[in-house]
Amino acid sequence: MTLALVLIGFVLTALTINATFATKKQIKQGWKTYREGKEAHFYAELIEGNWRSIQFDSEWYSKNAPRHILYIKKDWSSYPDWAQDRKEIIIDRLHQKFKPPTFTIIEVE
Repeated sequence: MTLALVLIGFVLTALTINATFATKKQIKQGWKTYREGKEAHFYAELIEGNWRSIQFDSEWYSKNAPRHILYIKKDWSSYPDWAQDRKEIIIDRLHQKFKPPTFTIIEVE
């Protein structure tokens, strides 16, 4: 039982570290996406040596679309200041990463 708990703790720690740190490719391109759970996806951008992120709601294995949905708010002012003048670039990158038929990107109020 104790060994099983230690192994579970090790796996959870490894998954957390993997989600936290960026790969060399992500550092070179200056942005990355990742998800936490079934209801949150993040877009992060490397700005002046720090990762800044935006959270988007998502629906994993949706009944309303082919597979997964990423929701983007039409009112971009609710996102962080650093992202305000980068809306088009960020949305283009999200479309690069989250492609049909696996993902559907929906703008919501």
